[in-house]
Amino acid sequence: MAAGAMAIAIILIAFFSWRAANNAWTCDSIGRMCRDTFVTLTLYNELYSRLPKDNRPPHANSWRFQIQRFIEDVHTQPYELDASWEASENRSMREQRSGPHCLTFPNSVIPVVVAVVGPDTCWTESSQVSFGQISDDYIMLVGGIESNFHWMEPKDVGSDDFVRIVSSEALGELVCRNRIHVCFADGDVWELRTPVPANLIRQFVQLSQAAKADRNVLLPFKISDPT
Repeated sequence: MAAGAMAIAIILIAFFSWRAANNAWTCDSIGRMCRDTFVTLTLYNELYSRLPKDNRPPHANSWRFQIQRFIEDVHTQPYELDASWEASENRSMREQRSGPHCLTFPNSVIPVVVAVVGPDTCWTESSQVSFGQISDDYIMLVGGIESNFHWMEPKDVGSDDFVRIVSSEALGELVCRNRIHVCFADGDVWELRTPVPANLIRQFVQLSQAAKADRNVLLPFKISDPT
């Protein structure tokens, strides 16, 4: 009886140790995904002198789809940038089991890296923004918010939702509990411990406010730099 209980205990300890280690790998990998996605954005910006934008109907597809030509692991798939993500021309890429390595986890098409969109952001439909027009302290990308849409679909997280998630406990809305990655416009990726007060985090996702902001106010919430 004692031997059986000991065996069960060992199995449970091994399981929870594995889960903790796997979760740490997942959280650390999100930071690298943010950085890799940022690199593709800079390549796009160098070619077009602006940042990518979501295409609207009838050719609806995401900025993530627009940068995929710079992502090595999707080059072999046929695609049509001027067609909707749901169009037959993009069926092969849409129905792959995994999205690009810097946007989704393996065997998933749900994006881990998203943009914060809305008024006074660099992703608004009406603006044609390049990196040279953005403060280094502006948050370009966010990694680790639970999303429920396809990486090719023109959806992201709204600025009000972002602030709400980061400034609260946000149970079930973060891939890693109480942790989120943010990528600034100079490519620097920080892992932050949440919650972060709304008045602190909001200024970094607004172009006008980020120009006057200093990311060092977030240092008390910074966990580490991804390797």
